[in-house]
Amino acid sequence: MEKFRELDHWLSKHRFLTGDNLNYTDFLLFETLNNHNACMPDLLEPFVNLQRFHKEVMSQAGVKEFVTSERNPSAICSPLATWKAGTV
Repeated sequence: MEKFRELDHWLSKHRFLTGDNLNYTDFLLFETLNNHNACMPDLLEPFVNLQRFHKEVMSQAGVKEFVTSERNPSAICSPLATWKAGTV
């Protein structure tokens, strides 16, 4: 959670990870947040800037269309991976 707090603080002063322009690192964080959200839907609740960031990336042209399409892999991990908490 500490890293999420640090990222949230950083994003309180910056639109994206490296400033005001979207780049590939933002998509890496976006995907990580999506994966965490699949396992723990309330995880971002205390982090308003991470929520804003996620919404802003999702609103970029083509992102929502891809995320909700059949082309987006539904599995977070390999089918051979296991997670003791259950199936994702």
